[in-house]
Amino acid sequence: MSTPLYSLRVRCKRDIVVARQRARQIAGLLGFAGHEQTCIAAAVFEIARSAYEVNGAGSLCFDVDEQVFRVCVDSARLSGRGLRLEKPLPSESPALAREDLEWAVRELARFSRFNLFEEIRQQNQELLHAVHELQARRAQSAALHAA
Repeated sequence: MSTPLYSLRVRCKRDIVVARQRARQIAGLLGFAGHEQTCIAAAVFEIARSAYEVNGAGSLCFDVDEQVFRVCVDSARLSGRGLRLEKPLPSESPALAREDLEWAVRELARFSRFNLFEEIRQQNQELLHAVHELQARRAQSAALHAA
């Protein structure tokens, strides 16, 4: 198995929130749309939370291989549980060489200061955006049905 693009040790609840933040950032770097970044961040949060609850610790491995973004738990006790995310890269994904992608992810980790308040604010923004989009779609649907 190759070296992961990024690994994060999950030892406490704070690390679970850091995993969410880093997943969203890496998804953005890979060219995923905003709503997909939100879904990826939420899924990685749940993967990290499950690993923490079952083991009390574990490592999340983020990688890109064969045009697929993968996040999985590196833990013997969880290997059979299917705790992983696999998502094909968007067709408009930036074509970065592996070395450049590794560098960019390292820089993200190096310069992104974790701030719980800011992460909750980001999550609220994502939720408000999703509610707004849902309301707009309902209005469109109602207008179509009225016509």
